Amino acid sequence: MREASSRQEAVIVGQLLLSTDYIHHVVDGHHFEDGYLFFRFRQDDRPGLAIEGPSAVFLEGQEGSVANILHKRRALTGWIQYFFVLTPVKRVLYQFRTQLDSSPLSCWSMKGVKVQPALPRAVGGKYLLQFIFPDSSQKDLVLGADSSDIQLAWLQTLDGLGVEVLSSTNEEEEQIRNATSIFEFQAKTIDGESVSLEKYRGHVTLIVNVASQ
Repeated sequence: MREASSRQEAVIVGQLLLSTDYIHHVVDGHHFEDGYLFFRFRQDDRPGLAIEGPSAVFLEGQEGSVANILHKRRALTGWIQYFFVLTPVKRVLYQFRTQLDSSPLSCWSMKGVKVQPALPRAVGGKYLLQFIFPDSSQKDLVLGADSSDIQLAWLQTLDGLGVEVLSSTNEEEEQIRNATSIFEFQAKTIDGESVSLEKYRGHVTLIVNVASQ
């Protein structure tokens, strides 16, 4: 066993242990620093109370990860702020209470997920990321960023992971406003296939809007 040659070196070692998920602050309240603080090895957590990782610090340090404080939309309580990390290794989105948490509150696989961005509809509004899951019984996850730069960083990372990025609702509204003909759009067949209405130009066409449950 080798001892640190100085307090500064000891802090560096502690920060390394924290970032590699070997230790965590006992109440997830501090980064490792030179102070009267208590940290514990994960393997020393009491049985039944062991914290299930990975930690926010560990995930944030992985190459290619994107991490930010984002706002999560809740039906009754409105927007609530959390710390989110998207990792390219497992293609999983993690939600933490804060950047110091040693285990996530929730996580979502990005397999088969689609994401739809949207711009704020009012000054001070959120730059939205709406996650649409392949399981129709699972509610959409709506996150809000404070700037377009943060929204763009997430969209680029998601696109790099193979997540389908849909056109923004703003773009769709703009297309509808500027359209001069119905033949500029697409419709879906009963089988769910998209068909360009352009192929029906010059023919008598009946379009039926069927609400699905």
